[in-house]
Amino acid sequence: MFNNWWRKNSSTILVAVVSSILTAAVILSVNRLSNWSKPSTEQQPSYAQSNTGGTYTKLTVDSNAFVKAQRLVEPAVVYIDVQSNPIGTSVPDNGISPFFRQFLTPQPVEGTGSGFIFRSDGYILTNNHVVSGAQKLQVTLADNRKFSGRVVGVDDTLDLAVIKIEAKNLPVVTLGDSDALEQGQWVLAIGNPLGYHFTVTAGIISALNRSLNPDKEGYLIQTDAAINQGNSGGPLIDLSGNVVGINEAIRVDAQSMGFAIPINMVKKVLNDLTAGRNTKKNSSTKSWMGIAMTDLSKIDPEVLRQQNITATKGIIITQVIQGGPAYKAGLQELDVIMSVDRKTPKDSADLQKIVRSAKIGQTISVLVNRSGQFKVVKVRLESLPDQYAAE
Repeated sequence: MFNNWWRKNSSTILVAVVSSILTAAVILSVNRLSNWSKPSTEQQPSYAQSNTGGTYTKLTVDSNAFVKAQRLVEPAVVYIDVQSNPIGTSVPDNGISPFFRQFLTPQPVEGTGSGFIFRSDGYILTNNHVVSGAQKLQVTLADNRKFSGRVVGVDDTLDLAVIKIEAKNLPVVTLGDSDALEQGQWVLAIGNPLGYHFTVTAGIISALNRSLNPDKEGYLIQTDAAINQGNSGGPLIDLSGNVVGINEAIRVDAQSMGFAIPINMVKKVLNDLTAGRNTKKNSSTKSWMGIAMTDLSKIDPEVLRQQNITATKGIIITQVIQGGPAYKAGLQELDVIMSVDRKTPKDSADLQKIVRSAKIGQTISVLVNRSGQFKVVKVRLESLPDQYAAE
């Protein structure tokens, strides 16, 4: 009976099965096509495997990060035109007629630079070398308004100057934290190189604690963001739009080697400069411990053993300057510095950075290993004497 029924209906059943299969295939294909054509509602993150294996770090890059940072800062960036008289080029009066004298009189020297507004009532920060000897200053804002400017304070040592223009409710920058900078970090330089107003260039932090003399340790930020004549005094910013440095100099014999003054060093003197209290030439604003030092890892282990130095890491004091802060506090040669205010310096350059970030007159706690015994020494920092100032 079943066989008879199957013979009668087999064709119909086969047709139904085939139809169902085809229908399912069509639906599946349509869904796939729909998913392919549908735009993604969120950006898919990319991942990179770390060197430690098994751990993945999310890599996120905002393609508009540079644009956003620039838009935050550029309204407060200014263009500075400087007019000054040549030094020592006056023409003596030897009976020359006024007619000929007009052709002999030295013509004013013109220069340009950059700066940025840090107070909305018209206070602008720039380099001292931009405005040094200026007889006339004209400041152009990002909205093309022009103002006469006057220098209210200078710091010869740090190469800083504060300019005042008579204006109110101006856009201002946000001053960042240059101590938080890391080598390899993205930064932007904004300024007016070679007369090209409000130019933005990008690069990274190439190095920290640099000097213009490569044989000396310094405090400058080195960057490969393009800096040219006219960029001096302009801001170096991070990708959050915070000013982390003031563009100051380049190596003319190199490519993409620019230098900026860390903003945290500027903060120490900014109130004085704004109030018109100039820093005397060669009078340092840097904090000083009064020691010579080197990394313990650079000393021959046999020499350390002979000197009864049991520490295996830290910064060893090789000289204590007589009369200096460390001398007064009781630090000694061969003391191994382990930490300062509970911060563990990576090397002597990092220790110097920690000291310089502290204020003059501040007391710091220095943990030392002295012949295997740990001791905390309180050191009251002083201003770096002129004879020890780098450069």
